[in-house]
Amino acid sequence: MLRNLRKYYTASRAFRRRLHENHGVPIRRIEVVRPQADFDRYRYGALVKKKFNSLDKNGIISCVICRRLVNRVGVIEFLEALRAIDLDEKVRVTIVGSGPLEDRVRSASTLDERVVFLGELTEAERDDVYSDSHFNVVPTLHLEGLGMVIYEGLKFGAIPLVTACDGMPELLEELEVGEYFENVKRLILAIDRSTIRRELNRLCE
Repeated sequence: MLRNLRKYYTASRAFRRRLHENHGVPIRRIEVVRPQADFDRYRYGALVKKKFNSLDKNGIISCVICRRLVNRVGVIEFLEALRAIDLDEKVRVTIVGSGPLEDRVRSASTLDERVVFLGELTEAERDDVYSDSHFNVVPTLHLEGLGMVIYEGLKFGAIPLVTACDGMPELLEELEVGEYFENVKRLILAIDRSTIRRELNRLCE
């Protein structure tokens, strides 16, 4: 059925490849159309700098994971990997969301004192969590066409740290923000002040 259409639109080059390789759609018929978002690079940079400058006051690096809690988003895998890593920095990870894995995520969160599980929040409450976070962590395992959650964090100066899944690397490269990693362990090891400094240096270029 997919092969019979004249034109196809997708949000990322990664999903264009999926359409071509998995469904036999000719590349020439697939057009990548980016969703439009209000991303002010300068406001983002100012917020990142402000959070970094206030970091010395309490010494805690704050991260947020805000997703629907399903298998593909990798939250359970992130928590399992985090428990096995003794980071040099003081870190707090706040998890926001609901879904089929909510009970498992809540239970796994209690095994690590660095993790706080808040469950489902209102939009205003989510915005407050993003505003308090240095990093927006997106540990997706598969099927992430673009990663609109990245845009959500940018509005509040939350630096995206993501896995190299589908369309997310190309989005970060185009926006020239954040970092992506081949696996969750490497992502976790990047939760430190030096990563924030690299982001600030990039924004000043």
